Amino acid sequence: MTKTEFPATGLILIPGFMSPAWMMRPLHRALRDRFATTVLFDYPRVFSNLSKTVGQLRNRIDAGPVDRWVLVTHSFGDWVARAALSRGDHSDSPKVVKAVSIAPVIDAVPMARRVRPLLGRFSEEIRIMSDRRAVRSAYPPNVQRIVLWTRWEWLMKAPPSDLHELKTINATHNSVLFQPAGITAVRGAIQQLCGTSPAVQGIAATV
Repeated sequence: MTKTEFPATGLILIPGFMSPAWMMRPLHRALRDRFATTVLFDYPRVFSNLSKTVGQLRNRIDAGPVDRWVLVTHSFGDWVARAALSRGDHSDSPKVVKAVSIAPVIDAVPMARRVRPLLGRFSEEIRIMSDRRAVRSAYPPNVQRIVLWTRWEWLMKAPPSDLHELKTINATHNSVLFQPAGITAVRGAIQQLCGTSPAVQGIAATV
């Protein structure tokens, strides 16, 4: 059994829109023994009450039996995490939160813009992803974050130059969750954030 590297730290994995939680199970299996507790956060991703989902995640972060959390998000799950941490006054929370964002939604998604006239009235997620102002929310300034991008990304717009994205994985938007290179990159980013190893070459933290 892998030795627990982060005994006071919990891990929450947050999948993206139309991505069932099982897609993050390879990451969960690879990382779960390294933390005091792990959560594979699942939520309805179609025709859902998004505000309720955001509140559930925020409650999970605040109530967890650890001193700090590492959030590993994928795609629209990164927006869910940002919204959860922005709800209420995070500065009063005793929890320290760090984030690894895999192919995050950080700009309007072209596909969401195309289907919004047909499906936007039924899906708040599509309305958000099609709106540049809505999707460009930020993490609270006290959250240290690392972004991992995929070289063959076909769903998301490339990150802006001021994000200083330096770590690119040879993967597609979804295959990154299954590939050994993606899992290795996530593990290295967590180690960098949690201070248990030297900085990983080619990964830049953004605030």
